[in-house]
Amino acid sequence: MTNSPPPSVSTSTSTSTSTSTTTTTSTFRDVSLDLSNKHAKRALEVLLQMEKRRTKVRHARVFSSNPTGYESPQGIKIMTELFELLSRLPNLKTLTVSFPFPQTLPLQALCFLSGAPRLKSLQLDNVSLQTEDGDQEEDKQEQQLEQQLELWNKTGQLQELTLQHCRGTKALQKLLSKGLPSSIRRLTIANTPIGHAAAPAPASTSSSSTSASTTSACSTESCACSTTGTLQAIIQNNPQLQGLRLWDVPNLQDNHVQVLADQILLMGDKTLIQELEVTSSILGPPSGEAVANLLIQHRRSVKIEHLKLHLDWEDCGSTVALLLLTNKQIKHLDIRLYGDDDNVRADATAIAHALQNTTSSSLRRLRVCMELEPEQVAGDEDIMQAFEQMLATNDALKYLVLDDSLEDFALSAEMEAKLKLNRSGAPRLWKRNTPPSHAHFVQALINQRNDVNTLYHILSNQPTLCSYALMAPAKQQQQQDADEEAMLSKSSSLNCSTGIDFSQFAPGRKTLSSLSPKRTTYKARKFLKKSMKKVFASSA
Repeated sequence: MTNSPPPSVSTSTSTSTSTSTTTTTSTFRDVSLDLSNKHAKRALEVLLQMEKRRTKVRHARVFSSNPTGYESPQGIKIMTELFELLSRLPNLKTLTVSFPFPQTLPLQALCFLSGAPRLKSLQLDNVSLQTEDGDQEEDKQEQQLEQQLELWNKTGQLQELTLQHCRGTKALQKLLSKGLPSSIRRLTIANTPIGHAAAPAPASTSSSSTSASTTSACSTESCACSTTGTLQAIIQNNPQLQGLRLWDVPNLQDNHVQVLADQILLMGDKTLIQELEVTSSILGPPSGEAVANLLIQHRRSVKIEHLKLHLDWEDCGSTVALLLLTNKQIKHLDIRLYGDDDNVRADATAIAHALQNTTSSSLRRLRVCMELEPEQVAGDEDIMQAFEQMLATNDALKYLVLDDSLEDFALSAEMEAKLKLNRSGAPRLWKRNTPPSHAHFVQALINQRNDVNTLYHILSNQPTLCSYALMAPAKQQQQQDADEEAMLSKSSSLNCSTGIDFSQFAPGRKTLSSLSPKRTTYKARKFLKKSMKKVFASSA
């Protein structure tokens, strides 16, 4: 047997900074299987016989360049056998199955992946899942499938599952309701139906504690084949799930999102969901209100930190503003503002005002998607001024994106400068009740070490860092210890670890206009460069 790779298996290696395709010196970390090649199965079998090379495979991709695919019974059988072979790769971590057309894949084939001990991520794109049909042996096959799903649930190590443009409602419901491995952490459902169009009567909103019990009273028979039942099963049967993404799910209605919110509330501390994303042009205010009320009224029991709502939700500004004012757990918010120009402008302004003077806020990333033209936002003084005023007092927000889903709107130079300063962490140090240490400011400098203007601004308001850098290392430690003892002995509250009251710098603190490159002269840059080398050297 030769050492060259088998036919129709494309392998790639990354020996340096670039990725190249090779046939003799490949590390076999990435394997691509083209099902349009009739030798694909044989190629994978040959690879499995190479013990050293099969242990190196980390990522596998299954695709087909043939427009007809494997729609014949023989082709479906080969697909099942290929998945059984893939499960024998001992170190396989990610598997992507992507087709340019709907490709039939038996649900039983996925169950073979329970034998892959290190598989963490699985993505199915344009796959039509199906359960094997049989007239005489239908009950036997159904029982066998249940056993396979139960085995995958107990032994599978999958942590992330993505279903994109998939079909086969019956098989999908079985997979999502009973077949998800107990190790699953993140589930993404995009353009994939998880139930029929018909849905039970809308459940009450999550604003009351009794709504969850009302929703859970729905019988299994009435919900087994509905989107409602599938969503309930996802939350109830997977308490370890941390992220749920629902992107443009067909037949997903407002009452389904209400049921989802109620089920999360019903689980309480038993669920670990920290990330929730719902995007749909069909869903409206009821869906947004259901999720917002869940996070406002039950903010202590619900642990969601990442929230994305892209809905046709008009006049959502006041509700989102209340959410930001009351819920201190959300770190990432991605919201879409929908409606006419006046409504969008009012909603954006309300959100900006809610984030003013929120030094204790946990929000670090904010994206506001507005149904406005870029020229309108750039020339709209109300919107831009509201966010500028917010950033002037908000020291927690690190990333801000204003866009129209296609193009980002340009932020002013002052806004960009303040965001960079917030990412360094220096503004929060200046406003701390307890004096920050020398190491805290050094870390702030390190966070923005590639931005000279931000470094210059921090050093301008913390000049003692330069004096520390000019000392010998032994004297630095002695001086720092002496300063700390002096601060502890003083009754007044100081704002600096060197014994200097930083409040005296507040009236004359250099504004963000000093961050302009034109204000940073050549001599200042040269002195700053020398000082920074000494600061970083002393902190090492």
